[in-house]
Amino acid sequence: MKLKVENLTKYYDKRNKNGVENINFEVSNGEIYGLFGPKGSGKTTIIKCIVGLLKPTKGIVKIDGNETDFRTYKSIAYVPEIFSYYNNVSVLEILNVTKRIYDVNEKYLADLTRTFDLKVQKKFDDLSQEEKSILSIVLSLSYEPDLLIIDEINIEINDVAKEFFYEILLDMKHKDKTILLATSCMSHVQAVCDKIGIINEGSLLGEYSVESFSQNLIKKIRIYGLENTELPFKNFKRIGRNVEIVVKESLIKGTLSKILNLRYRDLEILTPKAEEILEHFLGGNENVI
Repeated sequence: MKLKVENLTKYYDKRNKNGVENINFEVSNGEIYGLFGPKGSGKTTIIKCIVGLLKPTKGIVKIDGNETDFRTYKSIAYVPEIFSYYNNVSVLEILNVTKRIYDVNEKYLADLTRTFDLKVQKKFDDLSQEEKSILSIVLSLSYEPDLLIIDEINIEINDVAKEFFYEILLDMKHKDKTILLATSCMSHVQAVCDKIGIINEGSLLGEYSVESFSQNLIKKIRIYGLENTELPFKNFKRIGRNVEIVVKESLIKGTLSKILNLRYRDLEILTPKAEEILEHFLGGNENVI
């Protein structure tokens, strides 16, 4: 199932506050496409226009060459950023209602429930945000959709559930399914995506293969308890006895080999926020070594 977005524009008011403008991209069968950008960049607006929750100001969304309507939406599974339901209903009741109303694979739903260790007796209101995220994922996957659209949902889930989710997405890809993943977390993009679209302030800045974009990604190395000594780097940020260095991911090993010769208490490698990655991508970070 091929998804194509053409000149998608959504204005919330005359000033285009939080809207998007002239968005163009496509996702082919057997492809996982990542929409990457910080919170408020327009990812959710794009997704809501695709799934029919918002009406575009202009532009069109096509699935397999046809403009979307109520018939095409039946082939789409949508995982929202925030999943809500009736508070006094148990997870088991939600699963049973889903089986009665929708065309789901009941065996697959049961398998997913076990795999993600859903607490079926819990009331929805008693679920943690992580558990609500997992429930939303399980319900969407149980439809075995041809097109899966995910909006930031897996940012809350634990590492075990995340790895299960990655495996399922890659399995769907190998079955020629189409997946659109919107996220502000680069590790999710690197784990599963084939292609990435960079979104910022309502605009699509460019499209890249994950491999080519990853070559220019940055990491932060934070050194704690560093003794007074001359550092073998031109650019760094010193905070008391701690030092923070921003380095290209491809240069991590060489940088660490230099740091190992210094006297310090501890160090950690951090993944920058989406805003910092974009700043570097747009050429605004001059402190990278």
